[in-house]
Amino acid sequence: PTRLAIPLDPGAPGRAWPAALLDALPLPPTGAAAPAPVERLLTALDTLPPDFVPPESALHNRWTAEPDASRWWKGPDDLSARLWRIRTGDAVEFLLCVRDDVHTDGDRLELLRPGEPDRTATVRLRSDGTLETRPSDFRAAAARVGACTLYRIRPEAPGVAFRICDADAAELKQTLEFAP
Repeated sequence: PTRLAIPLDPGAPGRAWPAALLDALPLPPTGAAAPAPVERLLTALDTLPPDFVPPESALHNRWTAEPDASRWWKGPDDLSARLWRIRTGDAVEFLLCVRDDVHTDGDRLELLRPGEPDRTATVRLRSDGTLETRPSDFRAAAARVGACTLYRIRPEAPGVAFRICDADAAELKQTLEFAP
């Protein structure tokens, strides 16, 4: 996949967000599920331009060479993302809205440290509403409203890459990857 430049370091500017909006999707202590009422936050996000939208070139579909067109990427409703950088005190966090037409327990968000494959963090919102994070003390929250899964993450260090894994069936269909 194409690697794209986006300043994700703690020194990069970020919006100061009203606490009332961020309280809709609080960062749990460690691995706890976030509360579901995030419609107010999603409505606010729809009025603010995102800091980054990965282009179509960041998408890698594993099945485009196959004759079965049902597995091909079908546009932004099939898989797309919008990212907002936020500043909470001295920390930099990210809100990421991922649109996906079919949600499965195989879908996940990965945070990758370039050159450090063993430092990957994974966030998975299961269909029963439970949140799985690896490592278990990784600070993240997630909630699903309609076709959007909203993630709030606080990376432990700058220089992360994001990989969204879309598993519409029993196997990985496509990924959307963007990184500094």
